[in-house]
Formats: sequence, structure tokens, C-alpha cells
Amino acid sequence: MRPRHILSASLITFAIAGCIPSDNGEETPETDAGGQEGDASTEPDVGTTPPLTMFLSSGTYETSLGLASLDAACGQEAKATAGTSYKVLVASPARLPANPTCETPQEASDWVLAPNTTYQREDGEVLFTTGASSIFTDWPMENLFSNSGANFATGMDRDWCLIPDQHCSGWTSSEGRAAVGWTASGDGGFLEGGDLGCGGRVFVCVEQP
Repeated sequence: MRPRHILSASLITFAIAGCIPSDNGEETPETDAGGQEGDASTEPDVGTTPPLTMFLSSGTYETSLGLASLDAACGQEAKATAGTSYKVLVASPARLPANPTCETPQEASDWVLAPNTTYQREDGEVLFTTGASSIFTDWPMENLFSNSGANFATGMDRDWCLIPDQHCSGWTSSEGRAAVGWTASGDGGFLEGGDLGCGGRVFVCVEQP
């Protein structure tokens, strides 16, 4: 918008870029009601949240323990930071990310990833940054989760969609099948690397904000 010039008998005031002339003719930044200079923006930048860590459990845990007990097991791992909470990276009817593109559209429920957040390995190497829906879809990841391959329970496919009948009855049973991921895959195979029987499995633990 072009600046407006308001003329009076003795004064010309310029309303240009939020500045007003001082008595000596120099432009002075406009201040708010509290006398502070106005900020250009107070919007937070996407991805400025400190990175959160993910790690593979050292222990093997029964898929029948339930989500609360599996989450607690992550927090008791030697790799866990004291005073920090963790959750297992699995999908179940009670734990889902919001994803309308799934065959059965999903609404967020007790999901373990945060929106617009960077996740890293234990050594600080970046894995991926989530979007507004708290999932990552721009495969491949920036770095492999691990150079040595291992299966871990997920219950979901590469699009973060729950796979029916492959989540050990919501992680409350040792019978049935569990969808598993592969730690040495940088693409969607990280989440969907086949399926194995329920029972003793390792899990990926995710630090919570």
C-alpha cells in the first residue's frame, strides 16, 4: 500500500512502515501501549522444538502386557533418561495417529509422536521430522534407525495405518500375529517389514515432550 500524506498548516506526518518522525526529523520505531517496540512476528518456527529421542528396547517384552505396562517398561530401560517419560511406537485400536487416508480413517488417540517435531537416534543423528498430523510420510528417513537389522513390533503399515488382526489384540495377547518393522530400513519398511507371532518382542521407545 502506498504511504498516505496528511497535510496540516504546520506539520506533515508520514505513516510509513510503522514509523513516525521525531522532533529532530529522524524516524522513530512505533511502540505499543506498554512502551515496547513491536515485534515483527511472534509465530514459532516449525521444527524448533528440541529433538526427541527414539531407541530400540534392550529387553524383550510380552505382547500381552498392555500399552500402559509396555510404556512403563520403556521408561525403565537403561537407555531411558531419568525423569523423562517414554511410550512404545505401536498402533492399536486405542493408540492411533490421525490419518484420513487409511482404509478405515483414523482419528488421533493416545498417539506417541508430537506434531512438527524432530526425532533422533541415541547418538543425536536425525531420523525424521513429523508434520502437523504427528506422522512422517516423506520417506526415506534422513538416517537409518540402525545399521544392524532387527524386527520390532509395530501393528501398523508404512502409512501409519493400523493393520487389523496384527496387533496382538491391542497388545493384550500372546496369541495371533504382530506386524513388525525393520530397523535397517530407511523407507516405509521401517514400520512395515512383515509379521511375526505374538509373544516376546522388542519395541521402539519414544521420548515424550
